[in-house]
Amino acid sequence: MNNNPRCLYNNGFDKFINEDANAILGELCDRYHGNALTTTIEAWKNEISLDKYLIWYSTVERIGLPSGTTPNRFFEQSNRKFGEIYAKYQICKF
Repeated sequence: MNNNPRCLYNNGFDKFINEDANAILGELCDRYHGNALTTTIEAWKNEISLDKYLIWYSTVERIGLPSGTTPNRFFEQSNRKFGEIYAKYQICKF
């Protein structure tokens, strides 16, 4: 992944779920078109956490995984193809 120059971040769901949040944040900051404000960085941190939770929770609910299954174990053992996540635009701050 990470081959689209117009994206601040793109990767597969499996890689996104298992990647360290600080590494994702670092990539967003590196690819951003200027200096990210503190409010932007805080919004990105919150969005990364929320996206990781929602993607994993929806996977657990849809597939019906046993309680206690971890993302690392699930994605390593799965033969399924998963979607991708793209961060193209600035995240709105309220």
